[in-house]
Amino acid sequence: NSTPFVNLDEQDNAGNWERTIGLYRTSDSYITQSRRWLPDANGAVLWYAPYAAPYSIFTPFAAGMISLPYATLGTHMRLDKKTLFWAFRYLGNYCQLKYEEMIREVVAFQERTMEANLELQAYIDGLIDEGESAEKALELYSTNANNILSETWDLSDHLMFEFADGQVHSTPTNRPHGTSTPPRQFSEKGVTSKDAKIVDQPGYRSEWLEAVGFLDGPPPPPDCSDLEWKCGHKPKSTSAHGLRGDVEGDSTGVDLSVSEQALADYQQKKQRASETNTATCGAVGDVAAAVNRCSKAGTTKDRTGDSIMQVE
Repeated sequence: NSTPFVNLDEQDNAGNWERTIGLYRTSDSYITQSRRWLPDANGAVLWYAPYAAPYSIFTPFAAGMISLPYATLGTHMRLDKKTLFWAFRYLGNYCQLKYEEMIREVVAFQERTMEANLELQAYIDGLIDEGESAEKALELYSTNANNILSETWDLSDHLMFEFADGQVHSTPTNRPHGTSTPPRQFSEKGVTSKDAKIVDQPGYRSEWLEAVGFLDGPPPPPDCSDLEWKCGHKPKSTSAHGLRGDVEGDSTGVDLSVSEQALADYQQKKQRASETNTATCGAVGDVAAAVNRCSKAGTTKDRTGDSIMQVE
């Protein structure tokens, strides 16, 4: 019921979708696995996925388990953070805020966890084959379910931090569920000198901003040139075209629409800041500067005058 970029549950058009296994009202999905060449205790496995499958994890439980962990008891009638159902329901609902970006991390988590589940199943089968008590070996499935519960909440916390307030906060790549980022470092002039991409502000799609009249809104805060360089950033060059800040406009020679040009300019500004590892007052994350370069009539304009000053 979804694509990588659009959650079809959110559409409000005439018509009907075929009922899918990923419907948001799903209480659970499951896969039964029968392996007759193994003992019944571990040969029969139920892969159980509470809540809607696009946000859930198919978690294995063997037929020979004496009991199931409390984590499997969640229902939609009572919020219980100790259950897998509510961990996945929370994750799925939060993803609706920035589906295009968040679903990528959910899928990556699902793939990592499924691989770990298959490795665990092979390990348990090996223990029992070597004479380990089935009851004791199968307890590892309960431990695994509780670990998945904890990791799912960690993922939700990570997404909250990474995409808080519509921004994108980078986290260390060696920690898939990180909730912190190193502080920026600044030069004596107040220019970011390290970790320029810590916070990104992708904002809304430029097409949507144009459609809702964003271009007719108030001007953005003044930048360095508006303040007559009282911020202390020393001018080093000028250009007769481009955006306010330290990056000139697109020079590819390709004819772009107003919205495409705005987005290209904005992406160029971010790339330049990343390559130089520096950012001036309005260079990084200023969606307003990129989009407001367009006029309502569809022509481009430079709101800062005939020249744009670059700063160091």
